[in-house]
Amino acid sequence: MDIPLPTHIKSAEELQQAASDLTTTIQTTIQEKVKLSKPCPHSKRWWNSDLRQLKKELNKLSHTCMRQREVPDHPCHRERKTKAYKYGEAILKAKCQHWTDFLEEAANHNLWTANSYIKEPTGDGGKTHIPTLKVIMENSNEREVNSNKEKVC
Repeated sequence: MDIPLPTHIKSAEELQQAASDLTTTIQTTIQEKVKLSKPCPHSKRWWNSDLRQLKKELNKLSHTCMRQREVPDHPCHRERKTKAYKYGEAILKAKCQHWTDFLEEAANHNLWTANSYIKEPTGDGGKTHIPTLKVIMENSNEREVNSNKEKVC
């Protein structure tokens, strides 16, 4: 889109038109030039640079503790335990913040996805059930148990 050369703005309509032209040009440029990222579906989207730094510190401390493993009351062991606790808490906080951000920015189709995440138990997405059981009877015969009522008893 062609924007007119810069001039002095004399009215509110000219200001609105200039802002509209600039916004349209920026949006068009973004759509044409900026490549969309395709993150790996297995990536941890909640991961951030703070967690990376905490993990690096924990790994260094773990290495020190490994070298001092023969000295059980060495202060590095206590420090490593404290650092590991803080790292775990930071992971939980990052996941919670990511979930909150996801819900706040969710559009209509994402609301259905969020609902399915909340409703379904964790797992591979398959229906949860107890498989068919094989029971050995008193006379050493084997019998398959299929109904839920028989599986409970």
